[in-house]
Amino acid sequence: MFNKLKTLHSLFSDLRESMNPRIDIDMFGNMANAFSKAQDSSMPVSELLESRPAKASLTKKTDWHKADGECDWQLTFSNSLFAEGRIRFFKPSQVKRVLIFFPGTLGTAADLIGAQKDTFGLREYCEKHSIGLGVWDWPLQGERKNGLYKNFNSYSSIEREYSRTLGLLGTSLWREYAAEASFCMKCLGEVIPDTASIEVCGWSQGALFAWFAPFFGLPIRQVTIAGSCALFQDLLEAGKPHIHGYFYYPAFGQRTIDLDDVLMQALQAGVNVSLIHGEEDRGCLSASVSQLQHLIDEKGLNERQFKITRLPGIGHKFPGPIRDAFFQQFSNRSVA
Repeated sequence: MFNKLKTLHSLFSDLRESMNPRIDIDMFGNMANAFSKAQDSSMPVSELLESRPAKASLTKKTDWHKADGECDWQLTFSNSLFAEGRIRFFKPSQVKRVLIFFPGTLGTAADLIGAQKDTFGLREYCEKHSIGLGVWDWPLQGERKNGLYKNFNSYSSIEREYSRTLGLLGTSLWREYAAEASFCMKCLGEVIPDTASIEVCGWSQGALFAWFAPFFGLPIRQVTIAGSCALFQDLLEAGKPHIHGYFYYPAFGQRTIDLDDVLMQALQAGVNVSLIHGEEDRGCLSASVSQLQHLIDEKGLNERQFKITRLPGIGHKFPGPIRDAFFQQFSNRSVA
């Protein structure tokens, strides 16, 4: 019994210390150097995704339909490595613009698209402006939490167990999440009118995958990233990989690529990008934001192509100034 209590105390102590760990900066520096040497800025994102294929099998279980008592379109799909998922789409009678929202760890599709008002206010905004809205739950969130272990309630515990196991298959949470996002976006393409203009907004966890959204198979014109901005190189140099979950880190292999390279490839593909940066957000590194600002200046990009909106004093919370900045930018963009 004493040993069990000692182990339990160690777990709680590590959890507390993980919020502000003491790091070996020299060792992290060695990791940063190794990562830098493996970076290949010429590596196309499409090649990266093809060279590291996901292991899950994704299949549609239903076609798009309106469920009983529901006013929105839905499609149910299976994922061989995670729980069954459901894509939801709010479709106004006249759809000229569509927003695909990548939620964070705590957001759920049911909350974001439900008829009841939620703190994000997305459904209310889209109804008011006749904008289509597409969402789904990430594999370990919302209706789909638990996965491998049915009695786990801690998201970080479930993430840890999946990361432990997926490595045996030569994959990662990042790669499997990216593959599912691509699958879901392609499914949404079946119900989105061909003439509609499509934008993606990623919040928190979803912000990481929003960087890669231009390469997920749908012709999108704009990506907005909020609640997360941290280049892999900067995370290693600062000794701060702990500020993001296991999902954040791809299993790259021998060649790596960082988010500034992904950004440039998105811009070259004709996709505009907006970064909304709460300056007190723990998930955003000032070094990364500054590096992207330098990229803007160096490449002579205009704010239509790449815009950084800085919000002093704002932390990690979408409702409020971050949401308001996003709605304002979305409203100001005209449909081509």
